[in-house]
Amino acid sequence: ANLFTPRRYMNGAATNPDPAVFARAAASVKKCLEVTHRLGGENYVLWGGREGYQSILNTNVRLELDNLARFLSMVAEHKHKVGFRGPLLLEPK
Repeated sequence: ANLFTPRRYMNGAATNPDPAVFARAAASVKKCLEVTHRLGGENYVLWGGREGYQSILNTNVRLELDNLARFLSMVAEHKHKVGFRGPLLLEPK
């Protein structure tokens, strides 16, 4: 799922403070995880980096970390729900 190029993610995707943007990012990953499973993918890679800011002074880091944790939990939960057995990989930034 491309969660960094679209302009809507300029303040983050999984870390975004806007619930609508967060939900759209989650829906994208949900769909891509399901497609990966249907195509027999061996794993699913998530990029764990924080995107969309110039300085930590213009963001609420606690909220962003909470959102990222919630997002990753949702992905792991959905992985099991659809029966995907491959590992979830976090690409280092």
